[in-house]
Amino acid sequence: DKIQGYRDLRVRWTVLTSTLHSVLSVQYAARSPDATDVEASLRARIDGGSMLESVADLAEFADDSQRAMSELSFVDDPEVCTVLEKYSVPESAEGSSFVIVHSSKLSTCAALRTYHRRMRFLMFLSIEGASYIDENDTRWSVVLLFEKREASNGDKLYYFVGYA
Repeated sequence: DKIQGYRDLRVRWTVLTSTLHSVLSVQYAARSPDATDVEASLRARIDGGSMLESVADLAEFADDSQRAMSELSFVDDPEVCTVLEKYSVPESAEGSSFVIVHSSKLSTCAALRTYHRRMRFLMFLSIEGASYIDENDTRWSVVLLFEKREASNGDKLYYFVGYA
């Protein structure tokens, strides 16, 4: 897509690395009447119920470890994900570790599908000509990499690192 009709356009997309909820902010010095509607175009592509209204809303989500655990419960569900690899970083002060999981349940697991819809926009930022996959096609599977940390209350928290 081509963006036209703005002077000093600034787009900020802030993403919470656990649940991938996000906030979009579009600012500009001037806009012509026939300018591309950048915000509407981006909101249409960044889906999965992840768009929040403010950074304050995002901070509220970040502090809600129970919600994050609930939304990412599919990672620990052996019916949905298979752990391919686990490894830790000994020098990490937070005691973090990493886990790589595989799932072929994109077409049948609602929580995984929702999470996939939140992360799939990221491919457009690095792969020219990328397109969405058919989530109903049972031949698709995903591999996800998460950083796993323990919260101060003992909850296990997962932070998105990447996917294939």
